[in-house]
Amino acid sequence: MGLTIEMDSRPHRKNGVTARRRVIEAPSAPAVPTTLTTPFEKTVALVTTPMTSSVPSTNCPIQHTFRYLVRELDVSALDDILGYLWLAGPYARKTGALHRHQVLGRHVTACEEAGLHLVTHRNTLFIKPIPPCLLHYDFVEKHIAPVPELRHIMLGFLSTYLRLIQHESDFHIALNSRLVPSTVTYADWLKFAQSLQDSLTIKYPGNPTPYPPTLRTFNNRFDFGELRLSRLNLIMRFFRGQIIQGYLIADSDYTSYFRPFFAQIILVYAYLGIALGAFQVVQGGNNPAEAVVQTGYWMAIVTLWLLAAAAIIPAIWFSMLFIRNIMYARSSEARDDALV
Repeated sequence: MGLTIEMDSRPHRKNGVTARRRVIEAPSAPAVPTTLTTPFEKTVALVTTPMTSSVPSTNCPIQHTFRYLVRELDVSALDDILGYLWLAGPYARKTGALHRHQVLGRHVTACEEAGLHLVTHRNTLFIKPIPPCLLHYDFVEKHIAPVPELRHIMLGFLSTYLRLIQHESDFHIALNSRLVPSTVTYADWLKFAQSLQDSLTIKYPGNPTPYPPTLRTFNNRFDFGELRLSRLNLIMRFFRGQIIQGYLIADSDYTSYFRPFFAQIILVYAYLGIALGAFQVVQGGNNPAEAVVQTGYWMAIVTLWLLAAAAIIPAIWFSMLFIRNIMYARSSEARDDALV
């Protein structure tokens, strides 16, 4: 019987996401590998170091490979809201190349969490570097290809790099941002990308392959390109009930966290103030229409209620967030004490 791992991404400070439980079962014995299950040819593998007692370029023992891969490629939080991701960003085919993001003034930041891969926050684009083990032919053939779900996620993840690196300038941006191993050259990348692209391209019998080719879909997070963190937070709050946490709190202090909310409140009250001033001017004239008087009256009442809500709701929100952080700190301290 194989090893079964259930990933339950409960809210935590590193990721802060509540995701569904996903079950991935490892085969009880390694399947007989074939070249058909590995998405690139052995001759173009970018990592060719001999297999050792640990996962390539890590200190993870080889016997814990499956657990390592499940955590390294975990995008279950985004898969859980797959039906709403169209609200957060475009489909994968519209993913911009790295140089395009620089043109837009975005700073590329390496982030090791798969759940933040291709997530944008203000002028920052988070990208997960390619784990060297995914570029090692023998490792992929032995440990990933026999597990369909892991292979499926790996293919989706690698396909994003086919869109991110489309020119030599994109490759050098990726190299300088530590997204690909430093030993890889552009010529090596072209061979690897072509082999990977051939295995992911949708073939049309009797018709030539179009350019740029149409890549297959994955029915998971990787069917979408860049996702806005602000939209992901809204989706989690409105459709998953994560009112306080959202998808990820990217601010390190309360002032930064609440600043966008107060900016929106000030904008709303600026418009309401102008409208109330206009009603006051109209009502000051000779014999104003009764409808205008009534409308101005009710708008003033609504404005007062909104003003009260703007004072009460942030206070309640702050209290809930503060209590949550205190509870998390205490629970973390209790776990640390248990380990001593």
